[in-house]
Formats: sequence, C-alpha cells, structure tokens
Amino acid sequence: WGFVASMYIANVLLLVLNLPLVGIFSKVATAPAHVLIPLISIMCLIGGYSVRNSMFDVYIMIIFGVVGFIFQWYRFPVVPIIIGLVLGPMLEINFRLTLKVFSGNLLGVMTRPIVLVFLVLTIILPIVAMKFKHKGMLSEKA
Repeated sequence: WGFVASMYIANVLLLVLNLPLVGIFSKVATAPAHVLIPLISIMCLIGGYSVRNSMFDVYIMIIFGVVGFIFQWYRFPVVPIIIGLVLGPMLEINFRLTLKVFSGNLLGVMTRPIVLVFLVLTIILPIVAMKFKHKGMLSEKA
C-alpha cells in the first residue's frame, strides 16, 4: 500500500507542476536540434553512468549509439531488431529446454512432424516471397 500511496502522491505532484509549466515544456519541442542533441546526449551519458557508477556502461552506450547511427544511415529496419531483442531470450530459454528434453540430441527434434513442417516452411516461404517480389507482386513496403 505504500507503493500505491506514493503513486497517488506522485500523480498529484505532477499535476501541480505540469499545469503551470506546460507552456515551458511545449517550447522545448520547438528548440533547435543543435541545442537539444547535446543536452540529450549529456543526459544519456549521466544516466548511463549513474545506473551502476561504471564507465563500462557509458562505453557500451556510446558503442551502441554509433551502431544505431550506422543502422539509421544504411536504412536498416528497426522492427526486426526490436522483435529479435524481445523474442531472443524466450527463444534461448525454450531452445535449452528442448535440448534438455532430448538429452542434447538436436537430431531427435527433427523426427517430429511439426518441426519438419516448420523447417520446410522456413526454407520454402523466403523463396516464394523472393519470386513474388521479383515478379512485382509484392510491394516494397510489404
């Protein structure tokens, strides 16, 4: 109940602070990028350091910022990366469980009919999609 009470207090304080300051907050959105980008970068550096008081976290943040910039530069789609980050840990856990069930023998999994159907679909569907795209049946945005 202490947590719930603190949430109520936080909401009331935000309401009290946000109503009179909404004009100032809206001006932030109109600030030029050459002002906002350094401020946001500094805040990110401070936040990255303050989580564990480790410069390693700051270096990792900078590296992934550069990777993100390269991805944006070469127009990599963001959605597959997010899906991979979200589903990757679940895939790893279930893959370990599968190996445990089959005593580490991955070929034992291949004898299951459902697995074989999914493997065949994994091979066939990209080929079919490439043929449709080559013939102009799929749009670029699909």
